[in-house]
Amino acid sequence: MKQYWSKNPLLLTPFFAKCLSNKRFEAVMSNLHFADNETFDAEHHPNPKLNKIWPIYDKLVNTFRVTVTPEKHVAIDESILLYKGRLGWIQYIPLKRHQNIYAAMYGILLFIRGNINLEQEYVDLLVSSQVVMMLFRDLLSQGYCITMDNFYNSPQLADLLLSKQTDVYGTVKLTRKEVPRELKDKKLKKGEVFGFQIGKVSLIKWKDKKDISLISTVHTNKCVEVETRREKNQTKSGCGL
Repeated sequence: MKQYWSKNPLLLTPFFAKCLSNKRFEAVMSNLHFADNETFDAEHHPNPKLNKIWPIYDKLVNTFRVTVTPEKHVAIDESILLYKGRLGWIQYIPLKRHQNIYAAMYGILLFIRGNINLEQEYVDLLVSSQVVMMLFRDLLSQGYCITMDNFYNSPQLADLLLSKQTDVYGTVKLTRKEVPRELKDKKLKKGEVFGFQIGKVSLIKWKDKKDISLISTVHTNKCVEVETRREKNQTKSGCGL
């Protein structure tokens, strides 16, 4: 942030220096407070861990919800915010590595579409499924289609979303509950496709360099010819929408 007051011609931003000095800015930041500690009640607060910034956070989230109307196709993903300070929900994730940091990842796991509070309504679901249902609670039953990776996807979640008029597609782990054993055990040659259609839910296994497993409520396991750089191959396609 100090670079906003830099006098380097490549970094110079006169607007900030005209408003206040860097020392004044740092003094304001060090004393910035959004919550009244005297009235804080952890038992009745909607999110005790965010108490310090809750008023401004709640205002921003509600404003974003009113201002932004997503298009039909939406996606969910997670991201790591690097952080090694003292915090109640910091996570150690050894499999997550920053492209320039060859070490285990410490940080705050953010689920992209906003921060959430899990509710009792979905307590019997996998935690990853609970995250999806809460992130998209205001978009359910409106005809949206969600793209997710195998961290979230499962036949159980696909059925639940379908019951709320919401489609889904993406990769899926074959170890998920309700995935047919035949799909798990089937050995495929490169280019082969094997799949199941259970109601509107398609489960598809495709062999490329390795097995790729997909789940979709908007596609079938129908194959079409696609043009590649070298030759035409049979592959799973998006037709059947």
